[in-house]
Amino acid sequence: MTDLDTTRVAVITGAAGGIGRATCEILASRGWKVVAVDRDGDRLAWTNDVDGIYPHVTDISTEEGNESMVATATERFGRLDCAVLNAGISKGGGIDDFDMGVFDEMWNVNVRGTAFGIHAALPALRATGSGSIVINSSLHGIAGDVGFWAYSATKHALIGIVKSLARELGRDGIRINAVCPAATRTPMSEFIERDAPQAYNAIRAAIPLQRWSEANEIAQAIAFLASTEASFISGVALPVDGGTSAGSGLLAPLQ
Repeated sequence: MTDLDTTRVAVITGAAGGIGRATCEILASRGWKVVAVDRDGDRLAWTNDVDGIYPHVTDISTEEGNESMVATATERFGRLDCAVLNAGISKGGGIDDFDMGVFDEMWNVNVRGTAFGIHAALPALRATGSGSIVINSSLHGIAGDVGFWAYSATKHALIGIVKSLARELGRDGIRINAVCPAATRTPMSEFIERDAPQAYNAIRAAIPLQRWSEANEIAQAIAFLASTEASFISGVALPVDGGTSAGSGLLAPLQ
């Protein structure tokens, strides 16, 4: 059976733009019903022009916010097949002068929010009898860089969640995986290309494919892991990074 043989339902957090929006559009184009979730209702206005996508405004850093998005999916469509937990925030800085209040904020959104999302989705996924969870981690979830210790800590934590829950949830027929993108061109990253071209080009040069990824390329990987085509894949942290994580870090890629 393919995904088009039945109406499948997904919730996708962080759907206002970038990777979240691209994932919503891909799944909707394949016949899924999608609940697009973000805390910024104004930035969800794009969903009004896309069939099969329904906006839901909530704060996923709270338990209640995650419960409300799942309730919207199940009340509207009667089921849930996939939770794409994409929402996250990033702030950089060295540890000596890092604002620990900022670290708490990142932890609450990136880690606690994701854990709340999994917990909220599980009853509906179990009721469906199968399903998948896809988490957006990061290349910083499998490696580290100067100035990103706090962000990397949250993204490494997500990989630990994926590995552990793949072992726990398999008995319910529920798969859980993560994607680990490298630098991706999104509305949030446009300021780097515009205001810091030297940094933008340095990042580009560190990627073997010699370019930043597009949001749609990360979304394609998420859509695959969400689909029945990935029916025997669970517990994977999939780098979608143009070959970056293949290196030792000691030598720059050939250019």
